Amino acid sequence: MNPAGMTPGRRGLQMGRLVAIVGVVVAAAAGCSTRVAYDSVQNHQRLECQKIQDLSARNKCLADASTPYEVYKRQTESAKTAN
Repeated sequence: MNPAGMTPGRRGLQMGRLVAIVGVVVAAAAGCSTRVAYDSVQNHQRLECQKIQDLSARNKCLADASTPYEVYKRQTESAKTAN
């Protein structure tokens, strides 16, 4: 473990999420559609997942990064109405 208490795989996931967030912001600022931004972030996340050595952690990461846009959109709309 590193000094921050995170394994290299987790640190990579955290960095991947940061990059993904930045990607969404940049895509939105550039006028891209939400779908294009979502697909871009998902593709980047899948690339980051491939770097994970532990097979079960990699498979979980890939599953999380493979949520279809329509499912994601329903989930976010549902979360908005629940608040």
